[in-house]
Amino acid sequence: MKKGIKLALIVSLIFAVIGIVFGGLTYGFTFRTVIVYGLFGALLGAISAPELEPKYFQYPMIWQVISSIMGCLLFAYGIHASSEGYVLALLVGGFLGYTAHFWVKHVVFP
Repeated sequence: MKKGIKLALIVSLIFAVIGIVFGGLTYGFTFRTVIVYGLFGALLGAISAPELEPKYFQYPMIWQVISSIMGCLLFAYGIHASSEGYVLALLVGGFLGYTAHFWVKHVVFP
């Protein structure tokens, strides 16, 4: 599990930097933009980590579901969602995390 956490931290850091750069170029480098897009990228990296080395994670699906729900909740916070938006974020995050092993391999980054 320690190797899995190390891998997740490295991938999350790389995705966080990508998120900050592209979020900042699109919306400006404000404090809120840097924090939200950095965390969003880090959580996307955490979702992707079990797909890179599945043997490093004992329960990769649980890891992906929790990371995905956190990412969707962060997105809801970033767009100032109502309480219904947070409920939707929980549902969508659970679905995205549960199906991550199908769609993560198709995500292309510059």
